[in-house]
Amino acid sequence: MGRVNYGPHLHDEKGITEKVELVDERGARELGPWEQVPHPFDAAHLARLAFSRADAPLGVPAVYRGSFELDRVGDTFLDTRGWSKGAVWINGHALGRYWKIGPQQTLYVPGCWLKAGTNTVLVLDVDGGTTTLSLAGLDYPILDQPADDVATPKKLRKPGQELALAGRIPVAEDTFADGAKDQQVVFPAVKARYVALVAKNAQRDDAFTTLAELYLLGPGGTELPRSNWSVLWADSEEVESENGSAQNVVDGDPQTFWHTQWSSAKPAHPHAIVLDLGQEETLTGLRCIPRQNSANGRIRQWALYTSKEPFAGL
Repeated sequence: MGRVNYGPHLHDEKGITEKVELVDERGARELGPWEQVPHPFDAAHLARLAFSRADAPLGVPAVYRGSFELDRVGDTFLDTRGWSKGAVWINGHALGRYWKIGPQQTLYVPGCWLKAGTNTVLVLDVDGGTTTLSLAGLDYPILDQPADDVATPKKLRKPGQELALAGRIPVAEDTFADGAKDQQVVFPAVKARYVALVAKNAQRDDAFTTLAELYLLGPGGTELPRSNWSVLWADSEEVESENGSAQNVVDGDPQTFWHTQWSSAKPAHPHAIVLDLGQEETLTGLRCIPRQNSANGRIRQWALYTSKEPFAGL
C-alpha cells in the first residue's frame, strides 16, 4: 500500500500490535495466544502453493492461477478491472499491485517476461476475488479511470449549523511556530468529551486552514487513543477539487489533510473543527501535525474550546 515507513510519522503498524479483546455484556476478555505466520510470496513460496478447481468463496483472500497461449510475444498491458485489490505474477515475475479504485487500471507487462506457448498467471486478491475471474491483455494502458463507486467525501456542515462559542473561554490559545514540524502544547487538565479547535489565521496570511493530524494528550502527557473519535463538524472543507475532508485530521496519515474550501469559494478566517471523543476524557494538551507538502493554510494563532455537552448550534 506504500505506507509511510520512515521518519517521525510512522503511524500505521500492521497486525496485532498489542492485544485482541472480546467485549460483551460480561466485560472485556483478552483472546489468545496468537501465532502470526508470514507469507513472503517470493518465488519459492509461490512454487509451493497448492491449487484446487473449487471456486474460492467471495470475500476471502485467495490466490488464483490461470494460463494463456501466445504465438508471438510483445509488450502488453494487463487489464485488472473487475478485480478488487492485490498483486499479479506472470511466469514468476511480479508485475506489481492493483487496486480497483484506480485511476491506474492496468499493469505493464514487458514482452521479455512472456514466451511463445503457455504462460502462467497468478493473482493474489486480498479483498476476496471477483465474479468474472478473468484478465485481458490490452495494447494501451488505462491510467486515468477512477472507479465509479469511489464516493466524493461529504461535507460535515449541515445547512443552518453554526458553531456558537459566545461566552466560552478557551482552555488554551497560542501561536504555532512556522514550518512542517509537529506542534505540541500543554495546558491545565480539563475534563471534556467535545473539542473545538479554532484557527484564527494562517502562517502565510492566506484565507485557508490546513491540518494533517490532531492528537490530544491525557494524564501524564500520553496521547489519547483515537479509535472512538469522530469529526462532527467543520465550518469549511474542500471536497470538490480534492479530498480536503476534515475527517483527514484523525485518519492516522500525515500525508492527508483537512483543507478549507478554495475551488468555488474562499471563506475567510476563523475556521473551526469539532471532535467528539466518544466519552469524557481528561485532557492536558494537544499535538498537531501541520500540512506536510505545502505551507498553504498552516495554522498560526489558534484557540481550543472543550465541553462535556455538545456545542450549541450543532
